[in-house]
Amino acid sequence: MGDDWLNNASTRAAYGRYVEGQLQREIDVHVARVRSAAAHAGLRYETRTVIGDPAQCLIEQAQTAAPDLIVIGAKRPRALKGLRSRMRHEALTGHLPGPLLIVPHPG
Repeated sequence: MGDDWLNNASTRAAYGRYVEGQLQREIDVHVARVRSAAAHAGLRYETRTVIGDPAQCLIEQAQTAAPDLIVIGAKRPRALKGLRSRMRHEALTGHLPGPLLIVPHPG
């Protein structure tokens, strides 16, 4: 089939919306699971969705919210399906207002 179908601006936009929708559904599943676990443990839990460079967005949001702890997931293993993170924790070092916890992928 090739990638000629991406040459049309409206097709590219439709595909972009499709991918964003798929990602949002995946995010919603994980957010619901974590929110439930946090509530059960009596923890305050907040999510924010922002667009931009992942490391820069996290730094800006952390500086604004001043959380007690910042938690991010480790890179998804290559063998597992899904979007792989491209954020390097080295980019965050020295820029966050609090401790950073990197949680390994459960898979």
